[in-house]
Amino acid sequence: MRLFFKFFYLSNEGFDNELCGNFKSPCKNIGYLFNNSRVDKNFNSTFYFSPGIYNLSSSIIIIDFQVGINLIGIGENKKIIITTHKGTRGVISYNSNLIIRGITFDNCKVKKNEFPLYVPETLTDYSDDKLDYLTLNYYIGTGGALQIVYSKVYISNCVFSNNKGRNGGAIFTVLSNITISDCIFYSNQALMRSEDGGNGGAIFFGLSTNAIILKSIFKNNMAITGGVIVQSNSELRVEDTVFAYNQASNGGVFLIFNDSKIESTRCSFYANYANISAIANIQNSFAFQKSCLYQENMASAMGGVFSLVDRTILFVTLSIFNDNYAPSSLIVENHGSGLAMFTNCEFTFSDNFKRQIIQSLFSISNYNFLLLKDSRVSNSKGNVIWCTSNAIIVVYNTTFYNVSSKVINIHSQGYFFSISTTFIECKAEDYLVVLRNGARGILFRNNFIDNNGILMVFTTYNSSMIIIESKFFNNIVRNELIAVRNEYTLQIYNSIFKNNIGKTRGCIISVDQLGKLTSTNNYFINNTSVYGTIINFVKKRFNYWHTDFQCFSTFKNDTIVNNTALVSGAIVYYRDKIIGTKYTCESCLFLNNIAHFGNNINSGFHSFSVIQASKVHSNEHFPALIYAFDQFDNLIRGKNDIRFHVSSCDDIHLTGVTSSTIQLNGVTALYNLKVNSPENHFCNLSYKSNPKKGDVKLPISILNCPQGEEMFDVSYQGKVFQCLKTIETSNIAKTVMIITTSILVLLILLCFGITIAYSKEKVINFGNIVFLILMLFSCLFLCIIIYVSIEPTNFSCQFSAIVFPIGIGILFTLTLLKQYKIYKLFKYSDFLKINTDNLKMVKYAGLIMVPVFLLVLIGVIVYPSKPTFILDLHTKTATKYCISRKYYVFSIVIVVYEVIILLTSCFIAMKSKRYHSTPGTFYESLFNSILIYNYTLVFIVLIPLFYTLQNNPTTIYLIYSIGSSILVFATLSIIFIPKINFLFRRKQIVSTLKKTIETQERDIQRNKDLLIFYKMFLIEKKNNNFNNNPIFNIHETFSSEDEDEDEEDDIGEGIYSLFNHWDQNKRKYNNNQIYPNQIPKQTTNSPSSQSIDFLNNPTIPKNKSINNLPNLFKKPKKKLKSKIISKSANSSPNINNNTINNNNNNNNNNNNNNNNNNNNNNINNNNNNNININTKRRKSMDPSLDS
Repeated sequence: MRLFFKFFYLSNEGFDNELCGNFKSPCKNIGYLFNNSRVDKNFNSTFYFSPGIYNLSSSIIIIDFQVGINLIGIGENKKIIITTHKGTRGVISYNSNLIIRGITFDNCKVKKNEFPLYVPETLTDYSDDKLDYLTLNYYIGTGGALQIVYSKVYISNCVFSNNKGRNGGAIFTVLSNITISDCIFYSNQALMRSEDGGNGGAIFFGLSTNAIILKSIFKNNMAITGGVIVQSNSELRVEDTVFAYNQASNGGVFLIFNDSKIESTRCSFYANYANISAIANIQNSFAFQKSCLYQENMASAMGGVFSLVDRTILFVTLSIFNDNYAPSSLIVENHGSGLAMFTNCEFTFSDNFKRQIIQSLFSISNYNFLLLKDSRVSNSKGNVIWCTSNAIIVVYNTTFYNVSSKVINIHSQGYFFSISTTFIECKAEDYLVVLRNGARGILFRNNFIDNNGILMVFTTYNSSMIIIESKFFNNIVRNELIAVRNEYTLQIYNSIFKNNIGKTRGCIISVDQLGKLTSTNNYFINNTSVYGTIINFVKKRFNYWHTDFQCFSTFKNDTIVNNTALVSGAIVYYRDKIIGTKYTCESCLFLNNIAHFGNNINSGFHSFSVIQASKVHSNEHFPALIYAFDQFDNLIRGKNDIRFHVSSCDDIHLTGVTSSTIQLNGVTALYNLKVNSPENHFCNLSYKSNPKKGDVKLPISILNCPQGEEMFDVSYQGKVFQCLKTIETSNIAKTVMIITTSILVLLILLCFGITIAYSKEKVINFGNIVFLILMLFSCLFLCIIIYVSIEPTNFSCQFSAIVFPIGIGILFTLTLLKQYKIYKLFKYSDFLKINTDNLKMVKYAGLIMVPVFLLVLIGVIVYPSKPTFILDLHTKTATKYCISRKYYVFSIVIVVYEVIILLTSCFIAMKSKRYHSTPGTFYESLFNSILIYNYTLVFIVLIPLFYTLQNNPTTIYLIYSIGSSILVFATLSIIFIPKINFLFRRKQIVSTLKKTIETQERDIQRNKDLLIFYKMFLIEKKNNNFNNNPIFNIHETFSSEDEDEDEEDDIGEGIYSLFNHWDQNKRKYNNNQIYPNQIPKQTTNSPSSQSIDFLNNPTIPKNKSINNLPNLFKKPKKKLKSKIISKSANSSPNINNNTINNNNNNNNNNNNNNNNNNNNNNINNNNNNNININTKRRKSMDPSLDS
């Protein structure tokens, strides 16, 4: 056939006329040439476009130009731009041959057809369905730049940008052959949302289209489905093409359906996006991908790269998948029933790839087939293969490296075949291979090396796994390498397990005895676990499939060497009871397998026994030893997860350490157990364990308390009974105090008898017999307390609480009144009326004791003291005390009150100190003061002891007893013993006093002579006009106090006054005058018949006259200085020891006169030397008698 060619030139600067179209005179509009019949269909016409923008007002319509139409751009394609008015398509090719080269189609947008539908006659043999598909579904508004129907089109070096169409934003083809080479498709769109629109953002390859795309770029194209290309019943071959940043709702790059075919070679897919299928959504079609790169493509729902539906076949080889993402499936979402095969592919994820939700790389949810061969998956963070159907999955010679989740996860009755697969350095947070719900799996010559995770292989729910000639080296698992559950079938042949570690349970195999386990010709070497290094039989679970399923296990020709269990079960460990037969291995080699706390075969906790005492005292400590055993009667050693608890029956209260955890040695103890119940009770203690393994009940009975102990309820809430040793007052203390008190009682009675018998004696009468009797009765009451307080009873507690404070109060009160009366009488010089009126004394004592009586009465009535046992559980003793809840408050008030009485007494005693040795008082003031001081000292010591030492009955009794005894003894020894001594040793006392006085007189006379001589010497010196001579005032009584008060005086005045005083006494004596003490004269002159209280007045001897004295002793003519010589230290009258001496000497003189002794000179001299010479004070004084 002969071809004819025509050439036309077009330019924006050209003119449309009959002569245009040549190089020198180009036409402006290509439509002018077609509309004016200048283009002959029998010629191959070529249109050359000069650089410029050609804005078409109507489409370039090419119909039946089978010889050929060529649209050629001159120069750069970017400078030759064909665009159209809004709503106008660029080129329409019907039944033609078209070549387009070097032209840019920009912003061509079509909404409807401008030309009636052309259906070639050759289509009349098509079925009505296809004609309907062609004319109605995809024809209207398609192909913004090109619409190609039943044509052959070759496009090269063109740019399609910003074009829009209902289907096929740039190109739409039907029944055509199209080749696209070296083109760029940029920002084309198919987004019309009317029915059946929005398909193929760049190209729509429709019915019976054969397309080839070479070395092109598709970027930023957009559609509802098929962001770049939609294929429907067409074939496409793509080579060396780049697809980047395209997006769609479904199929970010391709939407391939309706028996289409696509073959992609050396293509790159980068950062494409879709909701479903970031690259291709393939439905009922065939896709072949070779040597392609898929990087960072993303689907928001599923199918990060591919989605397969219906009978689709996908074959991918020699391709790389890097950082693609979809939450459901990063690579393939397969809902079809076809095949998906990946060979020699690499699936990688960079360190920067961080997504929160990753389900899997391959998701299979229908009956289909997946082949992963000669590939590598690395750094995956999700499941690699997820299957929820009965699909067939084959993994051959593939490596899984650093996978952090499951590699195979089959949830239904699928089939998994792994051949020559390697799992290396996977750090799975879960399992690597999982088969569930009847799935079947075979691992043939697989390698598990340096992996770390929970498990490597897991099958459950009637699933089966066969492992043949596989190797498990250097893996670390939390549980075991292989775990099978619930009617499983696990068969392991000719495999090696070496240097694996199980961190928490077993190491190699974990089974639940509800399946079939076969191990033949395997090697288990240097593996380590906690329990059951080789096989760990865990607790059985519910049988989901058959209730009569039995376990069958076969172990044959295995080699088990150098395996270690950190706790127990170096080879086998049963966590639950044995259901089937025990582990036995035929023709197996066991060598150097070690369990640190067990044997080669052990089981978990199976039973326990308890050792406890069968008879104890109530609330007595006793231990219970518990031993835990496994099913092989070995102690459960090395565990601490078994807890035991003991409980008692209702009528016995149990305390102590009632719960405990098993120790590493398999034994635990419940320490300090105590059962509390009255005597002779019986109970069964129930011991329980957790995990529960049946109760152990042991009888225990409550014994009677041993001798010397009693049963007490030691709890504030009751029901806690304990035998305690009763602490009583020491027998030695009782004996000693009873003897001591008895002696004191005898002394009291003796004193009482003597007081009554000698009541008229002055020494008794002077002390006030009522006072003495009351004191004796108070002492007797205190002694009675000692007898009564031996044993705490209701009476003794009340009696002691009443009598003790009242008794010591009476003693303190009487001594206070006595001392006060003595002080008052001497202070007002009424000392001669020393006897206190009895009625007044009783009255005053009663008034002082009223507060004590009231406080004791109120305290005893409101808070009565009762005997109560005080329990000390630390020492296991019970001590009986007299206790009142708040009586101590009243007792403190009473103590304070009585301390006030004592302090007042002490104060008065200190004020009365100068009256202690007053003559004629029998030293009542002195002895009473001493008694007060003793009372105070004893009471101050007794009170703190009484309130602090309350923890022992012996101590309390001794405080009462010794305190009372000391008070009684002090009273008797200070008040009564001196009087009794005076009554029965009167002569001896008088004789002793006489000798003492005579000795004192001689000493005084000698000293006085020396002083007078010295005085005379000084006077003589003074008369000789010596200057600065010391002048001494010599007091004739030699009182230190007088020396301090006297002024310097002349010695002559002193001597004159002395003899003048003697003369006055002489006259009084001769006239039978008696001193104011009104002591009657004695009728006899015998010393023995005279009372010790009677003292004669001193006299001046008659044979001595004052006139006969030397001049030195005469009264000087000058007037005497008035002065106060001395104040007595004892009383207001000037009565002192010198006076006593003088009186005694006078008595001696009288006796000597009656016996006609001539010793008057000596007597007078003695009297002269010992008489006080204070004349002024003497006039107001009366002599007193001294005892």
